[in-house]
Amino acid sequence: MVNGENRVFGLDLLRFFAIMLVVFGLSRWMTESFPRPLHILFHGSGIVGVELFFVLSGFLIGGILLKNFEKNGNSLNPDEIKQFWIRRWFRTLPNYFLILGAYLAVYWEGKPEHFWRYLIFVQNFFNYPPYFFEESWSLAIEELSYLLSPLVLAISAWIMSRIGKSKPVLFFQYAPYRDWE
Repeated sequence: MVNGENRVFGLDLLRFFAIMLVVFGLSRWMTESFPRPLHILFHGSGIVGVELFFVLSGFLIGGILLKNFEKNGNSLNPDEIKQFWIRRWFRTLPNYFLILGAYLAVYWEGKPEHFWRYLIFVQNFFNYPPYFFEESWSLAIEELSYLLSPLVLAISAWIMSRIGKSKPVLFFQYAPYRDWE
């Protein structure tokens, strides 16, 4: 359960708009008879909604990662990276694989020749949007960012420590108005 004191109204409002945009985008098939500008607006709203979710996810998940980074003296050790991955993947992978299995069961005859790409989230690298389980494109991007973000942060911190800098180049101050070291 989320503590109400930790909620940020602006982020909740942005999440609401992202949800509504995705719902409008998914209902675009019902707007064929609408005036063309309105139909186009519905058609593109889903993409904007998904992009808003990417921004929110990057801000919130990136904030968690950066707080861990700061708490540990501007570094991430392999155990912390592993814990980050476990927390993220236990929240996303069970549902992904459940729905992927359902798609596979329903569309067995139409499954892709290289189905394994969906198992490791590289389906976007070969055909965009993926023709099978089209909705997976955004989660593939998110999962790859979960994989790479802590590694990039840890490696940049290690490199900067070797050249005598206290903060990595890619590190941005999470809390505003603090002095750089």
